[in-house]
Amino acid sequence: NDIAEMSMVAVDGAVVSNHSYGPLCGWYYNSSTEKWYWYGDVTISTVEDYEFGFYNQTSVDLDYVAWSAPAYLIVKSAGNDRNDVPPEQPLTHYVWNEVWMQVSNVVRDPDGGIDGYDCLSPMAVAKNILTIGAVDDAKNMTTFSAFGPTDDGRIKPDVTANGKDVYSSFGSAIDAYANYDGTSMATASATGAIALVHNLQEKVQPGVKLQSSTVKGLLIHTADESGTSPGPDYSFGWGILNLKTACDLIFNNAGNGGKNISEGIITQGETIIIPVETDANAPFLKITICW
Repeated sequence: NDIAEMSMVAVDGAVVSNHSYGPLCGWYYNSSTEKWYWYGDVTISTVEDYEFGFYNQTSVDLDYVAWSAPAYLIVKSAGNDRNDVPPEQPLTHYVWNEVWMQVSNVVRDPDGGIDGYDCLSPMAVAKNILTIGAVDDAKNMTTFSAFGPTDDGRIKPDVTANGKDVYSSFGSAIDAYANYDGTSMATASATGAIALVHNLQEKVQPGVKLQSSTVKGLLIHTADESGTSPGPDYSFGWGILNLKTACDLIFNNAGNGGKNISEGIITQGETIIIPVETDANAPFLKITICW
């Protein structure tokens, strides 16, 4: 009931929520049965799960909730499917065909194929949400964090955060802690960072709320460049989340009369002109537009 619950909390004034979960796609090893399962639809493809990168009804629902509640940002884990594959093939495994049935000698692609791309679940490809990938402490990409693109070519994940060997609370007891890997961990910390962004904004500009698209644009704009080539890519997104840089921009915006962050509404065919001042010797001008 997560879609209905999101709608309700958004109406109640929530500005951010964490979603460190998602549907199973492609290969999955069930440790309790010690068996491999493949979640693809064999009537569409016998080697690749078509749902990777696919914009489905759940994606639509998430985007509609976000569009209906412009102050509410949905933060979603990219998923940990990349490189999932049995250690050797062919291997007897289960596949769904009205019921779970064993299939032998069918060789299927690793999740993400040989290059690791296109292994995001449909929840993670929604446009209006913030999708988070996972890096380690050294800011290197993890082996599991799911890569984009979406099937329609959009950049996902949006940004990345630390999701390797993260020390956090654990459910076995009220005082239990453990170390875990996963985009779930990265997404939880990113959600907490967003809560702090809202807290700071209220302190420096009381009563001036930021829309979810503004917060998303702010985090993209201030992310640390990462990857092997400049600019956004389908692994790191726009880079590694940098809360300090994002907060500096909020401070600067509050101190100069709101010249750094601009919100507005534009209709089809309309033109809006926003004057921009920059020093003659400034090394670059960076502008991020998010809607």
